[in-house]
Amino acid sequence: LETDPREDGAAYLINREEKLAETSVCVLVDRSNAEGSGSARWDVLPVSVPGQRIMHAKVSVLAWQRWIRVLVASANLTEPGYRKNQEIFGALDFRDEGEVPGAVLDQVLSFVEAVATLAPGSVAGQGPKTRLLALTRNLREIARPWTTTPPKRRESPEARPIFLGPLEGLRAPILTRLGQAMRDL
Repeated sequence: LETDPREDGAAYLINREEKLAETSVCVLVDRSNAEGSGSARWDVLPVSVPGQRIMHAKVSVLAWQRWIRVLVASANLTEPGYRKNQEIFGALDFRDEGEVPGAVLDQVLSFVEAVATLAPGSVAGQGPKTRLLALTRNLREIARPWTTTPPKRRESPEARPIFLGPLEGLRAPILTRLGQAMRDL
């Protein structure tokens, strides 16, 4: 956005609504923080994690016509989290002839889809869950023909997402999963 809500008031609201009208936005948020969040311009899916746990993942997927960026962050989706606090973000860029393999994007999208199963609502019809799953399918289709170019330097880092949670496939202890990732190198 080219405006600031504290300085530009109405101009910020107009700028925000114009940008949101151009895109599809869905936020998966722990149900305890979903009250009153939302807009006619974006979907909020309240997630209820079994066992009185909290959905605390901070993964953002941003997509353009020929580029998909995944952000993994420490910041909560709040004004302090994105405008005031000292936070950390990691970015993975996916594009044709990019260095990050498409399998990593597929793992991220699978995680988003798995978390979406914890939200109420049906995948039939035109609801927010349906729109989110259509978006993840669309992103896979966009990225499917992309090729990966190996990094030029041998010591370049390799991206290996390891998601945690009570969902099937995410339950193994973190040390076990990290050990397996190291053995796979």
